Amino acid sequence: MKKIRSTGGYRKLAAFQTTTLIYDATVFFCKEFVSPYSRTTDQMV
Repeated sequence: MKKIRSTGGYRKLAAFQTTTLIYDATVFFCKEFVSPYSRTTDQMV
């Protein structure tokens, strides 16, 4: 029976790193410029 090789994890993928950066920027934008009581904040985050 063959063993499954380790891949290094999803955190090293460029797509994951890019989307994490975009998500963090969106959360920062919402905290700074959109009312926390607005439904727009929920939809964006």
